[in-house]
Amino acid sequence: MGLPSLIDYTLPTASELPDPVVNWALDPTRCALLVHDLQAHFLRPYAPALREELVGNAASVLQACRQHGIPVAHTHQPDDQSPEERGLLTDFWGPGPSSTGRAAPTGDDPLAAVDGEAVIVRRRYNAFLGTELDQWLRENGRDQLIVCGIYAHIGCLMTSAHAFMTERQPFMVADATADFSAQEHRMALEYVACRLGRSLTTHDVLQALPHGADQDGADQDGHSLDSLRGRVAELVELPVEQVRPDDDLASLGLDSMRRMKLVEDLAQTGTHLDFMAVALAETCTDLHALATPDQAAA
Repeated sequence: MGLPSLIDYTLPTASELPDPVVNWALDPTRCALLVHDLQAHFLRPYAPALREELVGNAASVLQACRQHGIPVAHTHQPDDQSPEERGLLTDFWGPGPSSTGRAAPTGDDPLAAVDGEAVIVRRRYNAFLGTELDQWLRENGRDQLIVCGIYAHIGCLMTSAHAFMTERQPFMVADATADFSAQEHRMALEYVACRLGRSLTTHDVLQALPHGADQDGADQDGHSLDSLRGRVAELVELPVEQVRPDDDLASLGLDSMRRMKLVEDLAQTGTHLDFMAVALAETCTDLHALATPDQAAA
């Protein structure tokens, strides 16, 4: 079968995304970014305009994650795999990436890994299988996974499904992933949104990340007001836009059990709050005041 010789379609827009089933919100203190197989061998079939848009969107997400200290991992398939390494993939896709005729790196690749970022060699659709990805997420204390890359309905989907089945929340970035066709891309986004995660856009990711402490009041541990609103929205099972900073928490459904869970979740990220203070908080603004370093309980 092999890869298509030419791939050309329009990447999905926000209005084309499937409706979400869950209201999970990205949290900079919980998420990691996976840049999946954005290497020359797999990018080559894309029409220039599509390739430029895909790489540009993925680079925007990558740069934003770097700016906010979000852990980043890159997956790559190795060149010149032996038949034993390649296994059954050969029957569908041929021998895979090759070093023959490949141009030398130019140093201006906007998606190239930098020091401190994990580079994970994968040989199967599922990037967790036979790799250190699971351990890397554990070591970084992350239970949300942002997925960019190719191909949406193959490796990106299989990896997202594994993340979900190991209690991690996957977020597939619709316009920073690509596929063989619009139909296959749509299928992947629908499956993620309906069965195991969230489908969102590059703009959504950038909006979910704090814009700096001077702009949105993020504290030193990364618990911005928007981040706390996202945690509350998840606990009360409401869309985050329905949880405004000064809405009454009790009216939203944040009862004592949910407040206890919030305290436990924050403790796992290094912010230890007094439960009674949280129990008395009336709004997300109050919670944010408690989560600032000079007011957090020791």
